[in-house]
Amino acid sequence: WYPDKSGFAEIITLGTNPTDAVLVPSVADPNFAALAFTPSSKLWLYNLTNCPAGKFSSSTAATSDATCQECPAGSYCLVASAAPIPCAPGTYSDAGSSSALCTYCTVGKYCPSGLQIPCPLGTYNPATKKDAITDCLVCPPGSWRGLGVSQVTPCVPGKYRDTIGASTADHCLACPAGYYCDAVGGTVAPTPCPAGKYRTEAGAAHSSDCLSCQKGSYC
Repeated sequence: WYPDKSGFAEIITLGTNPTDAVLVPSVADPNFAALAFTPSSKLWLYNLTNCPAGKFSSSTAATSDATCQECPAGSYCLVASAAPIPCAPGTYSDAGSSSALCTYCTVGKYCPSGLQIPCPLGTYNPATKKDAITDCLVCPPGSWRGLGVSQVTPCVPGKYRDTIGASTADHCLACPAGYYCDAVGGTVAPTPCPAGKYRTEAGAAHSSDCLSCQKGSYC
């Protein structure tokens, strides 16, 4: 709350003993209330104005709306909030949020304390409402993934990856000479060229890239 002195008025004269302040909420408008007190044995009326939704004030002697601060990200502030209310784990909010319904954490991210954090490089998260880094899954062999994503990307034909946690396409290695890499969903281990065929260059993407042995030799 903060007082609006622009329209105060003397409404009654009391005796010589001042009385305690009394807060009288407005029935017509929940954003206003009246504060009655008696300096110099007189009763004066002030309007008290709530900080709006999306802001809060922890001050006990506020004199203007300058004390109403923007609600920080990761929390929300209803009308007349004295402190931000944290979002539940697995949800988040932007700064200035006025809704008690914090947004569910999106895929590729986790929300431990009201803030969205992208899953690290080499991991992914296909589900919403996650609240811990352990919800980010390590990319399996044959694939890679960058920052804050919901699914892995397979290594392209002609390349492979035999270990976990690849974070860029460059971590997929060229299929070595004598092999081809064509597995659907990403190659984990290169496949040798069939008997009677060979391959002298790296990067074969299909078995048809393996050449037939020439006359006078065998493979």
